[in-house]
Amino acid sequence: SKVDRTDPADLSQPFKLTIACEKARRGYTELESAQAAIRVDRLFQFLPEELKQKDNSDEKKITGPDKPKKPRTEDWWLNAAMTTEWNYRFIPPAGFVPKELPKDAAIALGPAQLTETFTTEKDGVVLAHLVFDSVKRRYTVAEATALRNQVADLINGPAILIDFEPQGEALLRDGKVKEALASYRALVALNPNAAVHHLQVANVLRQAGMGEAARAEARLAVKLDPNSALAERVLAEILKHDLVGRELRAGSDLTGAADAYRAAIKLDPDDHTAQGDLAILPEYDSVLL
Repeated sequence: SKVDRTDPADLSQPFKLTIACEKARRGYTELESAQAAIRVDRLFQFLPEELKQKDNSDEKKITGPDKPKKPRTEDWWLNAAMTTEWNYRFIPPAGFVPKELPKDAAIALGPAQLTETFTTEKDGVVLAHLVFDSVKRRYTVAEATALRNQVADLINGPAILIDFEPQGEALLRDGKVKEALASYRALVALNPNAAVHHLQVANVLRQAGMGEAARAEARLAVKLDPNSALAERVLAEILKHDLVGRELRAGSDLTGAADAYRAAIKLDPDDHTAQGDLAILPEYDSVLL
């Protein structure tokens, strides 16, 4: 959605290219959690393709009928020794704080080196610093085999995940309901028309057994953002509970919950969670009646 760059003719500073992408699918935020991912694939982009794939020479010794393939004996030469450095800065949503960060690591990739460090700033921003250093240009066959096998494992392995949670959620987990409510209400005070903060308050109220107040907050969120499938789904979840926070009891409003689920699905036809929850509601209806 936006591209900025520094002057490439200005050699007094490193060239910087900044690309802003919407819907990049590298992170998500929910009411009670947020997560961002770092994929390391492009960290090794300057390596030859052969050195980003597993060594399968043992599987391909036969190239034709009874014709063996000689194993490689010559060293590998890179076009140049290289260092690739990535700096990530993760800015959490309002009211969110980082959870436990990934462990710092220094990973030997044959003769090459990958280092990963993670730190948190005072405002909850997480910094990630990744450096891939080829160390040298010339690799023996054994060194190149170790490099390529480990690089392939990293490329095909899981992403590095950075997790956040609302400060209120952390307080609630510690049993500090009053403090959790205060944390979320502070966010409401900063932005009273943001439906999401009212939904967060509603969830805390429900878990605290204050069902009537929880329903009122959820309905207010729907009113503030009538196009929010999330608001409708949270309202449905709260209506599934009775006024003291027990799920699927006689005091639950299953009719209202079903209506809210249908509204959520209408707003977001791909909301499979709402579809599944709506599907099982009739199963409880006769029991609760």
